[in-house]
Amino acid sequence: MTPTLDGHRLLSTRDASELLKVSPDTLRRWGDEGRIECWRISPRGDRRFRREDIERLAWLQFKNAGGGSSAAVSAV
Repeated sequence: MTPTLDGHRLLSTRDASELLKVSPDTLRRWGDEGRIECWRISPRGDRRFRREDIERLAWLQFKNAGGGSSAAVSAV
């Protein structure tokens, strides 16, 4: 079963980072910095990201292909 939050599909750090083509550490850092919203689940503190947020960020990366991923994430 796919985890959801208020009807929004959630992605693991690994799945989200693969869609964005960034390292999991980069995505974790963006979450810690508040550049992208994430939810901590489980006692280990695993992160989950809303799929729609990741897709929006991927679109911004595509749209700003010359600007790099850091430029795109500041716009989310």
